[in-house]
Amino acid sequence: MWLNLALVHAWIPERAVYWSYNAPSWSVSAEIFFYATFPGVLWLMRRSVLHTLLAALAIPVGFQLLLGKLEPGIDSHWLGHYNPLVNLPIFALGVAAGEWFKRDATSKVKGTSFQVGALALTLAANAFFTITDFSFLPPALAYSIKTGGAAPFYLAMILSLARYDGAISRALSHRTLIFLGEISYSLYLFHQLVIRWYTVNFEAFSPIPLWLQYVGIWVASLTIAATSYVLIEQFFRRAIIALGSDIRGFCKRLQSA
Repeated sequence: MWLNLALVHAWIPERAVYWSYNAPSWSVSAEIFFYATFPGVLWLMRRSVLHTLLAALAIPVGFQLLLGKLEPGIDSHWLGHYNPLVNLPIFALGVAAGEWFKRDATSKVKGTSFQVGALALTLAANAFFTITDFSFLPPALAYSIKTGGAAPFYLAMILSLARYDGAISRALSHRTLIFLGEISYSLYLFHQLVIRWYTVNFEAFSPIPLWLQYVGIWVASLTIAATSYVLIEQFFRRAIIALGSDIRGFCKRLQSA
């Protein structure tokens, strides 16, 4: 439990630990690592994007290969995907994309063709990395490629939606879809808890048609996610923004004193 509370449980190569209590929480543990490394990654990125991306890729791959040799029986799923370090290349790629977007965020080009093309490439890449057999590689590296190989294509799709005015981005701009997007991370975090509770109490729902049970799981998951977003995420977002404003004001007063 203490590992979970400290958000370091994803560093432990045992499924009973990195998936303990609520399996999706491994990604929160990874994000804490990303928050810690962000200042350094950003500093390096602003000096050399290419060198930073290559280093962010080489370090996890070297870690995988070395640990795989030293500990042949280690959990290859952990070594290939669930430990924070191996997700560093995807995080660094996102930082690079964010920097590029900030410098060139708008475009008058009608982007429907860009968006449709990016979506098609993303779907093709997702299919390719899903069905391709990478068993000729070390197990952990193969699992990393299968789970993260399509990341650059997803990133290109996201940038095409954010930068260009196209049919897909306009369709996704509906207020309901935006709200679903805002609560999506809470849905990701809570859905398994709902499913586990339902599984434990499955017999109690036996008189209810199976399709209605399925609908109930979705309704419960979405309700919990929306409640978490409104009462927790938005509250702390406002608090963090206010704290940042207070700190900036304090620093300005010190400079002018």
